[in-house]
Amino acid sequence: MLIKKSVLSIITLYFMAMGCADKEKVYPPTTTEKGPTIFDNSGTLRCSEGNDNLDDVCDYRSVQRRDYTIMWIEDVESPDLIRYRVFKFSYKTNKFLARNGEPVESEKIGDKYYVSVANSYYQISKRSLTEGYSYKRESVF
Repeated sequence: MLIKKSVLSIITLYFMAMGCADKEKVYPPTTTEKGPTIFDNSGTLRCSEGNDNLDDVCDYRSVQRRDYTIMWIEDVESPDLIRYRVFKFSYKTNKFLARNGEPVESEKIGDKYYVSVANSYYQISKRSLTEGYSYKRESVF
């Protein structure tokens, strides 16, 4: 038992020394979402908060299926949290849906979609929706 406590103490000290135990950077699971660990595509896309000038860059991950793509896009409104907005894009309707199934405001211009939710704006290329397509993989949902 003494060995287990000393090992735990060493691990705790290591995390504190490396900054991993900073209380300001540790969030309860209900406020964070890291997205899928197995995905078909990832990268960055243009985004902005408060206006549609798209002057920022947000990370994304996507999982493609036969009829739709699910995208996890970094929430530009919460730069201090690891939080993602989740969109489902239907190939049949060419529309974006929120996680709860509600339609999301979007407009297609050329090969790009301009999506706005609340105070966040995203420019999503068709390539980011379709690249890496593989319908044979098991669902992550």
